[in-house]
Amino acid sequence: MDEHRSSIKSFGECSPRGVAIVEPFPISGKRADSRAH
Repeated sequence: MDEHRSSIKSFGECSPRGVAIVEPFPISGKRADSRAH
């Protein structure tokens, strides 16, 4: 679980807007990151 949290934190730091999505929807945030790239 620690690794998952680290990934989410990194994504939020890179995209301030993603933080809001990652917080309530960690799965959605990760999906958006993959799609954006």
